[in-house]
This record gives sequence, C-alpha cells and structure tokens, in this order.
Amino acid sequence: MPNLLCSVCRIRRSKSGGLCATHYRRWLAGEPDWNRPIDTPGRRNVAGEHNPSAILTEADVATIRRRYSDGAATQTTLADQFGVSQAEISKIVNGKAWT
Repeated sequence: MPNLLCSVCRIRRSKSGGLCATHYRRWLAGEPDWNRPIDTPGRRNVAGEHNPSAILTEADVATIRRRYSDGAATQTTLADQFGVSQAEISKIVNGKAWT
C-alpha cells in the first residue's frame, strides 16, 4: 500500500503521498514556514481569554457556571447577558469549553 500521508506532517492524507491540502495551500501562498508541521508549539490555537477573538473572560465563565448551578439563570438568559450563543453557554456549564 502506498504512503498516502503528507510528507511534512505525516498525519493528514494526501492524494499522491506529497503534501496535504493545508501544506499545499501554505506552499502556494509562499508562507516562509510552509513546511513546518501544523501542530508545532508556535502554531497552536490560543485558548481562553488570550484568544484575540474571545468574548468571555475567565471571570465571566466562573460567573456563568455559578449562576447556572445556583439556578439563578437559564442558559438562554445567560447567553443574552454575555453576548454569546446558548450553545456556547451549554458547553461552558457542561465542562466541554473553558475547562
């Protein structure tokens, strides 16, 4: 069976055994580090309130969890108050986000 993994990251599949779609796009765009594996520390996603697109802070998350567990607010009410979706509130109170 031929090697159908990306020659850079050795994780993602490629059609020819060359580059995966992500590394191919990075190579075409002329990125200087196109051949650096995507999962190296310098390229990880920034989590929590340090993410530039974060809406909530860690204090907000603690408040959301406390108010929901106390029964003081519903997920929909919290979502409206904090400017996020009800689905995001659900992930927070169920420990699937901001853990």
